[in-house]
Amino acid sequence: MALMLPVIGLAVVLGSPLYISTKWVGHADLRVRFAVVDAATGEPIPGAMVHIRAERGGLCADCEAREFTLTTDRNGHAEELVTQCLTFGSRSHWENTWFIHLPSWRFQITADGFESLPATTLSESEYMQLAERGYPTAQLTVPVKLRRIEE
Repeated sequence: MALMLPVIGLAVVLGSPLYISTKWVGHADLRVRFAVVDAATGEPIPGAMVHIRAERGGLCADCEAREFTLTTDRNGHAEELVTQCLTFGSRSHWENTWFIHLPSWRFQITADGFESLPATTLSESEYMQLAERGYPTAQLTVPVKLRRIEE
């Protein structure tokens, strides 16, 4: 019986709420904002064009293939709302994780007088790490620095 007490004690500790982790799955809307600035000055670039090719599939409500273009405003921002993207995570006394699936977008940004960057995708790990949880809408700001064309 004396040998059972440490085993029972360990079971009680490990079964306590401090050691229980809940895994969850859900969805959230995601506002994707492109913030386009001049690489040399940091000033916003109004009128830059964000050309997006959405691939078919993905884990958001709009999963059809399509192409569209966004134009930056006077603050150098262009944004699009993507609805019902899959989210998941875990929660316990020791952790509180949150992840969101980004839309399957390939994008390229151009602006008059600036070099265009090569096309890239939102699935790059750097963009996944920039997504911020929010309710009811999560946010992702994609920073873009363009260099002026030398004459």
